[in-house]
Amino acid sequence: MNEKEQAFINTWQKYHERGKAAYMAGYALIYAVITLAITIMFRWGDAPVKDLLLSQEFLTKLVLFTLIGLILANFKWKSNENKYSDIKSKARQSC
Repeated sequence: MNEKEQAFINTWQKYHERGKAAYMAGYALIYAVITLAITIMFRWGDAPVKDLLLSQEFLTKLVLFTLIGLILANFKWKSNENKYSDIKSKARQSC
């Protein structure tokens, strides 16, 4: 097992211990914050921030991008689980 694989194993074990729900919630939060930042950035001066955040357009984008974040997190979780299993099985075979 090389250093990169060992670093992945160590990092992924920490995420795995926290659980899938926490991992997915983190990704969803990141996408929600990005949506908020981009909306405010591009709509700055169009209306007061309060009106922007309570608008139908913003709330729709927020829900949509949060769902996208959850979907991507689920794919990434599965991918990392497979990668983790592959590395672990490869390490067992080489011993």
